[in-house]
Amino acid sequence: MNSKLIPLPEVVAKALRQQRVRVPEMRLAAGWLWREHRFVFPTLLGTPQEPRNAERARHRLRREIGMDWLSLHGLRHGLGALLVARGVHPRMAMKLLRHSQFSLTMEIYTAVTLELVQEAASEIDAILGTQARPAGDTLATVWL
Repeated sequence: MNSKLIPLPEVVAKALRQQRVRVPEMRLAAGWLWREHRFVFPTLLGTPQEPRNAERARHRLRREIGMDWLSLHGLRHGLGALLVARGVHPRMAMKLLRHSQFSLTMEIYTAVTLELVQEAASEIDAILGTQARPAGDTLATVWL
């Protein structure tokens, strides 16, 4: 995979395509006040977004969707855990999260859920040819 390319989910690609249409409309609305900087998300005048304003907008959005407690870093952790839980290979999660070391992805940004542990135990049962667990049966726990 080219390290300069970032695979985008369709929902993100769609938003970027919409923004590509929106910027020329903003340029026309601003008229002679427009300052061209070729930003993807400029202000209404084409200038760079102030980081503090972007942070305020993010906080406002979190409040609107009822997730005040979720930090930007928490989103990153959650993405890593969701990718693994959905069966995305950890190496691909590493690429999507733009990590340079696989161990960082595995140790920090992924979580092992009880469901994943149960699936792994079922896979071991299948490999070893043992009878599958009945639905809803819990894992046996052995302390070593």
